[in-house]
Amino acid sequence: MAQALIERVKGILLSPKAEWDKIDTETAEPQSVITGYVLPLVAIAAIAGLIGMSIFGVKVLGVSYKAPFFGALTGAVVQIAFGVAFVFVFAFIINSLAPTFGAAKNWGQAFKVAAYAPTAAWVAGMLAIIPMLGVLGVVGGLYSLYLLFVGMPKLMKPPAEKATSYTIVSIVVAIIASIILGAIAGMFMPKPGIGTYSGDNTSTSEFERRADALEKASESGDLGAIMDAATGMLGGDANAPLVEAASLRNLAPEKLNGLNRQSLDVESLSVPIKMVTMTARYQNERNSNDENQQITLKITNSPMISAVVGISGIAGAEYDRSSDDGYERLTRKGGGMVIEEWRKSSKSGRYGRLVADMFMVEAEGSGVDMKDLKDAVHDISERKLKNLPNAE
Repeated sequence: MAQALIERVKGILLSPKAEWDKIDTETAEPQSVITGYVLPLVAIAAIAGLIGMSIFGVKVLGVSYKAPFFGALTGAVVQIAFGVAFVFVFAFIINSLAPTFGAAKNWGQAFKVAAYAPTAAWVAGMLAIIPMLGVLGVVGGLYSLYLLFVGMPKLMKPPAEKATSYTIVSIVVAIIASIILGAIAGMFMPKPGIGTYSGDNTSTSEFERRADALEKASESGDLGAIMDAATGMLGGDANAPLVEAASLRNLAPEKLNGLNRQSLDVESLSVPIKMVTMTARYQNERNSNDENQQITLKITNSPMISAVVGISGIAGAEYDRSSDDGYERLTRKGGGMVIEEWRKSSKSGRYGRLVADMFMVEAEGSGVDMKDLKDAVHDISERKLKNLPNAE
């Protein structure tokens, strides 16, 4: 499989016209293209970025920056998840627009265009292992546009006079879709240091079944169904009910570790991703040491939580990095995952844990102790969360 992957990448990059002709005659199922081509390339590019930003770091205007491992890891996981989802969405766009430009709808052909055209961008993404070379990703993106202009007419076969318009309109709609997906991805991008990760020992046959479900959802044209299927493909339970939004509100006390509650927000989303989030902010203006103390308590309930963290594939992994100024830790406690980040100089940090695979409970604060953050999180027990009523 690895050799076939390498040969396909070489062919589409070095001899795109001949390679697209070869792809045109192939009858590979979409799920096999995902597992054998898209997922490996997306994952390698994401891991390269993870290594580059968290281990080597980048220097901007004379200032060195190294991303916290947990934030970089979660970013890589989200990049993989939504990279795969975008291929299905782009294929749906190409297929849906086909009749408008005189081409026949053909899901298999549209999927191959969506899956193989981004090859150059994914390969260029691997250069992110050296962050300063990451700018070359722009070159990869431009070459992928060229690959799309070559491949679309060959596989979808629109009239010659409409081929360019067909490609351009598909690109514009795809850009809009990528903005929407990017916004959704941002919901699951914790600030550096917060994130939890669990493994998913899904068999290849089960993954292919989930990919097939995503393919069928994409053909339906229902974005909500597409994202539900994507959640399932990544190991989450898209049918799991969310808790009642008002019940999350009741978990935020008026006072937290002696700090007064300043604000309380509850947000819910049903389409395209199911999610409900409670955010409570606590603050005292100054303490006896003239410090501004504040804690933000956040609880997120979504089936996408287990899906996004599950694809990371680091079940059982633990991580510990320390310096004179603090530490970052990922540990397993009582079957759950716990993340800690602390900075002595600013007396600030974050503490988070994954509860019952459906809840992320986290506390971020400054001018307080790590014990305060732990107390805030552990006060929201698994029993409390599991006893919350479900939304209708």
